[in-house]
Parts: sequence; C-alpha cells; structure tokens
Amino acid sequence: MKQLLLTSRIKSMAKKYAKELFADKRSDFIQPVDGLKNLIIDLQEVNDSLAEKDSYIKYLETIILDYPRLKNLNISKFTTCKRKYDKILEESKLTAKIKYRSADLPSIREERDKLKPVEGVFYEQIVNRMHYKDARLYLAPYMKMLGVQTCVYCNNSEAVYSDGLDEAYYHFDHWLPKDKYPFLCVCFYNLYPCCSNCNGHKLDGKKGSFCLYSKNVPVFDPFVFLIDRSALKNDDAQTLSVLFNARNKVDNDFRNDYNTVFRIEQFYNSPAKKRTCLQLIKLIDKHKGHYLTATDASVPGIADKDELWKEVLGVDENEENIFTDVNKKLKIDTAKDAKLI
Repeated sequence: MKQLLLTSRIKSMAKKYAKELFADKRSDFIQPVDGLKNLIIDLQEVNDSLAEKDSYIKYLETIILDYPRLKNLNISKFTTCKRKYDKILEESKLTAKIKYRSADLPSIREERDKLKPVEGVFYEQIVNRMHYKDARLYLAPYMKMLGVQTCVYCNNSEAVYSDGLDEAYYHFDHWLPKDKYPFLCVCFYNLYPCCSNCNGHKLDGKKGSFCLYSKNVPVFDPFVFLIDRSALKNDDAQTLSVLFNARNKVDNDFRNDYNTVFRIEQFYNSPAKKRTCLQLIKLIDKHKGHYLTATDASVPGIADKDELWKEVLGVDENEENIFTDVNKKLKIDTAKDAKLI
C-alpha cells in the first residue's frame, strides 16, 4: 500500500537473516542444499520417463550453487535471475509431476531402492526442501523490528495468525509467486507480511502486487483514503462511503488493478468498518476546536501535534511506516482531509 525506503538498516537485516537462516537447527535437520541434492538423486534414479530430465537436474544444481545469495538477493537482480533460470527450464515445466522419496535419503543405493517413490509437483518439492514454512519464523523478528505489524497490502488487518495452539505467527505472501520463482521462496525481499484475505485474493501478474521496497526518495505512495460523508443522515454509518483513490491521475490504472486484486473498497465499506469510520469522523470533528489546533493556528509550530493525533486517532502522525497500526493510513488520510491540524 506504501513502500518502505530500502535503507542500510534493512539491508543489514537481510544479510543477518541470510546468515542465521537454519544455522541453529539440530544435526538431524535436512538443510536446504542437502534436501535439493537428494532430489537430484531422485530425478536420476526414479524418474526414467521424465522428459528433459537433465534440465530439471541443472535447475536444482543452479539453485544449490546460488543458494547463499538467493536468501537475500537484491531486488534489482530478480529479473536477471529469473531469465537465467528460465533458460535452464521453461516456467511451464515447473509444475510437472515427478517421483521423489524422502528428503533424507540413505547414502547406500540398495537402501534407497527399498523406499517407495511418491508423486508430486516439481516446484513444490523445491519449496518444501528449502523450508519456506520454517523460514517465516526467522523472518518474523525482523518485521517486528521494522514496525511492520499489519498487512502491507490492505492495512486493514494484522499480519499475524493463530494456529489454534496458542501460537501466533506472521502470515507471509510471496511477492513473486513460488510456482514461478521457487528459487526465491525464502528470499528476505520476496516475503511480505500480509493477512490471509489479501494472500488469498492476490492474482498473479496483476499490477496490484506492488514492490514493498524502494531504493528512491520519495517512496511510492500512490493511494489515499477519503471518507465521503456527503450522504450521511441521522448518524447512520451505513450512509457513509469510504473512497479509495489514486493520489495522482497517473496512478489510476494501478489503483484499479490494486483494488481488483485486494478488494480494498469492499473491505473498507463493510458495515463494521463504516461504524468505525463514523466514530472516527465524530472524534475528529470534536477535536478540531481543541486548544492544540487553536494554538497551532495562532502560533504555527508551537503545538504538540503528535499529542493531538495520538489522543484523537490512537496513532502518531508519522507516515514513514503506516504498517505499525491497523487502519493507520485511513486515519491519517481522514484527519488530513478534515484539517485536524
């Protein structure tokens, strides 16, 4: 929804994540490289009928060779890397069914031959053996340090979920989908905190899948919320409308695609959200005559604006990272439109 500036701090985090990933696992944990090497053995020994088998093997060998860099591959190199892998194996071949055995294969051929192969999708075996699900636990602390607590796509929900066992985890989306970019399935810069709704609604290839990180200042901030109260009657929240607009005309197409993918207006115009919006505009209207507002009008810069924003909105005015609080962007945009200060 709004980009984060790719600072030296974030780059350092990515390097540390790559260095620490699975380094603390017990000796019986099958490290990604070992799991992929065993998949190569499976391709060689139990996939005689697989067309272009050598290309599948070379694809895995290239991931193994690149693995140390893939964990925190720079975003600027994603496209070049994709072209390299596509030359080895066409994207359409990644969904091919292959036969495989255990990720932890015996070293002796006779013992391997006793294992019964099962069938699965090639790219899914790559993702499984690179341990994407485990990688999320290593990435989560860095997202907390960055203050990313909400879904980066909608800012309408927290980016955590419960597994029903009194455990809470970050929910991550692959910016570039793992069925087309399995080699980036654990890359720091390819995993975005999100809610389950946005993860489920995301459509591959749409402009709505924006890049979270920006190397440039100012960062890409294409959207703005507006609570339209022109039809408000008798304090009936359902007569409000929440508009999700492009900040500039040049971003209209992007906004339309984004809204199609993530259903932003649909979520923000739900009955419950409209009730929240009604309370928000009432609070803003009530405090527009607040002493801080009056003081700022008479002596600009002397009032503690952050105090007022926290009192009214429950969030600070800082827009550098809107992902610290659910609905922070809606609140800030609405307060600015109402000229709270």
